[in-house]
Amino acid sequence: MSNQTEDLAAMLKALGDPIRLQIATTLATSTGSVCVCDITSLFTVSQPTVSHHLKVLREAGMVSAERHGTWMHYTLTPRAHEIITAILSASAARSVPTLPIAPATDCC
Repeated sequence: MSNQTEDLAAMLKALGDPIRLQIATTLATSTGSVCVCDITSLFTVSQPTVSHHLKVLREAGMVSAERHGTWMHYTLTPRAHEIITAILSASAARSVPTLPIAPATDCC
């Protein structure tokens, strides 16, 4: 099996969790990087749980992280953006919802 095939399989496996899929979809539809505090505000799970999901996405090569002061900001990698765009295009008939990001005022 080629490395490219293994990389794609790891990305698709990471997207197998609904929270990770929603995080990736949200990052794909946002402009620029997104602060972890803004991502956390989209879910009813705890911040450590969101951080765990972001770690899984990062280890799968789907997101990159950059520190801005004390906060981490996340973006999709170009390859992950292609994959998410293809998934969103293929499922447009089913209307996969995206979560709007309203920047938090108490961080970043």
